[in-house]
Amino acid sequence: MPWKNYYLEVNSMFKTTANLVLFTLAVSMLIVGCSHNVSNPISAQDPTLGMPTLDYMIEAENHESLGSWTAHFDLESMTASVVQNRDMSMRLNVKPYLPNPKITINSWNAAEQIVNVDIKITNPYNIHGFDLRLIVFTDNIGHTLTNDDGWTSLYDIPGGLTINPFKAYAKDATNRIFPAYSQRTENLKIKLPGMNPNVSFAIDASSPLNSPEPYQIANFSQMMLPDELNATTDVSFTVSRWNPTTSVSAWIRCADIFGGNVIQIPTTDNYHFEGTITNYTGAPRGEYLATIIAKTNLSPLYLYDMVTILVAKYPGVGWAVQMDDGYLSNVAADSDGNSYCAGYELGDLMKYDDTPVQKWSRNIKTEESYFKVNDLYFNDFLRVTGSYSQCTTGAGYDISMYGSDNTRYFGVHDCMYALSGAVGVSAIGDTDGYTYMSSAYGNTFWAKMVYYVYSDSLLTKFDEDGNVVWNQQFAASPANVAFMGLVFDGPSLITAAGFFQCSGGGGTVDFDPGPGEAIGYNTGLASSFLAQYKASDGSFSKVITWGSPSPATTNTVEAYAIANDNNGNLYVSGVFAGTIDFDPGVNVVSKNSTTLYGDIFISKFDSDWNFIKVIQLPLLSQNVNFLNMGTMACDRSGNVYYVGTFEGAVDFDPDTGVVQKTAVGGTDIFCLKLNSDLEFEWVQTWGSSGDEIGYDVACNRDNGNIYIVGSFEGTIDADPGPNVFNLTPVSAPDSVLIKLLPNGYWE
Repeated sequence: MPWKNYYLEVNSMFKTTANLVLFTLAVSMLIVGCSHNVSNPISAQDPTLGMPTLDYMIEAENHESLGSWTAHFDLESMTASVVQNRDMSMRLNVKPYLPNPKITINSWNAAEQIVNVDIKITNPYNIHGFDLRLIVFTDNIGHTLTNDDGWTSLYDIPGGLTINPFKAYAKDATNRIFPAYSQRTENLKIKLPGMNPNVSFAIDASSPLNSPEPYQIANFSQMMLPDELNATTDVSFTVSRWNPTTSVSAWIRCADIFGGNVIQIPTTDNYHFEGTITNYTGAPRGEYLATIIAKTNLSPLYLYDMVTILVAKYPGVGWAVQMDDGYLSNVAADSDGNSYCAGYELGDLMKYDDTPVQKWSRNIKTEESYFKVNDLYFNDFLRVTGSYSQCTTGAGYDISMYGSDNTRYFGVHDCMYALSGAVGVSAIGDTDGYTYMSSAYGNTFWAKMVYYVYSDSLLTKFDEDGNVVWNQQFAASPANVAFMGLVFDGPSLITAAGFFQCSGGGGTVDFDPGPGEAIGYNTGLASSFLAQYKASDGSFSKVITWGSPSPATTNTVEAYAIANDNNGNLYVSGVFAGTIDFDPGVNVVSKNSTTLYGDIFISKFDSDWNFIKVIQLPLLSQNVNFLNMGTMACDRSGNVYYVGTFEGAVDFDPDTGVVQKTAVGGTDIFCLKLNSDLEFEWVQTWGSSGDEIGYDVACNRDNGNIYIVGSFEGTIDADPGPNVFNLTPVSAPDSVLIKLLPNGYWE
């Protein structure tokens, strides 16, 4: 067997004869132990021609097996053991070259049957590796990796799927190098059906320069695919390979949507793939698992990635509805095209279908004694939160839940903190009927349209009958903390965004309500945070903070809204003044405000809460400082929709481009769309000779339709396109509910 000097390179400091002998021997052992599968009906067939299976030696394609192991998870003691495999059925009948990986169990989710583990791989030799992958074997029990980086046809074993998921190591290193004498750790979430504790896996590596096959499929995105026969939409993704001389081909397979068709997606640069898919079967609304397949012209090996294609209700057309409640301040949307809105002052709660016809209306100010409505959230049930007016002293919080058919499930009023003032700030809920609410109490507090400061916060879980499941309290010393927005971070975690501040600067907050400590330090007038808690019991998970780079009461940053996409990315918006370091990590990403009243910021974090990017816009109206700081929604692909109010002339492109809009009268409404990279897509505005205010935005995450509520004092043209749809207030101000398609227009 010839020596493959392109697979592992000897550290130049130790190029001795002894090392070369060891290196040659080691590689020879790896080649003997390589696995290949000659009967794989997915990987070995050409996806378009249905060619016969190909028999090949994996070592010819530069994938070298470093061994196979079986992990045993003891879920009672939360420990794991690892033994080496010598299994002929997997063709891994040699002793592994690497030492046993070390496994640490982080958590066990019994409901989802997923064990969360960190697996450390050690390279004890004086040789570098590249492209290390830990491949989890699927089997007839159903073991699999749920947070994979891709799928491969290598190491197929009887009873399992013909492709297996893998986790890539050293993804952040140049050329994905795994240096000599180094260690790397990755987080894996492994499905253990029936708590079956034994999972087999392999580790392999490849060459960074000579390997002809692709190594990564990423960045899958789709536009809305309607639930109509032969409807089409655009998709895109990227395919990475090491050898720049190869050409790449890629396909998408999904029998539920494409039938027997496998759709090839074209590329112009062998990296970006963009094309059109068709609903050949007329598949109804839902999420469908699809497979992306990629290969190069010089390799028979295919790389796979599992993605989800969404089929959604046809988006229809845009429209506008006028109402005489001048403070229609909240809106939510469901996947059926219905929208729900509530008035901040008058307390009208309404449902509109997609025509738009009002389906029902109720006054919760009368029924529930709501004083102010601050938030709406729909997820099979409609949650409403705000403040309660019937406490003997002050106001308490109010939380209620309704069905889409107007059924009232519960209404909870709490006056415990009424003496100092309390209000429900944000609410979310799951499909099982559990509701999670953040509320504020103290000398003053935040409400939807009136901005107060110096409060502490509660995070509370209610069951389907409105009973309190758990309640966590957060107080600051001497600062004050506000949990402004909530999202689900997966099915078992709640993430909150907000800020904490002290009038004289400084102060701390303990974000762990349990016996532990998770101290956040405020260095300016106010700092912002992301904090995560377990949905089951409200216990602390993690927190990050950002704020002034040095002690200065002129520097302040306040997070008001949070949203997330289907890839787990988080988007946080708010306002800041002075100089702020927006990266909670070791890097410094500073922004300086450009206006007297501060600027708007929108930040993006990945699913591991690593800072990705921040953009800023000038605070678009000095009046909005005491009315509404703008709100934000996000679709499943990470497109961000930000609604607020502006005056004068404003450039809405946060990058180098210029997209200037000028308010018609005093203040106008705007809706700004940014893509998942926080780059400008479009902006629409509505104005008259009077003052208009944009209060809230909601997004149908399935088809991308946007719903906006605001108020207007003069005649506005609600249609952003070339047609005219004028609305004139009956008794100014009136309210408007506007539906836009994802392109920002009505058609």
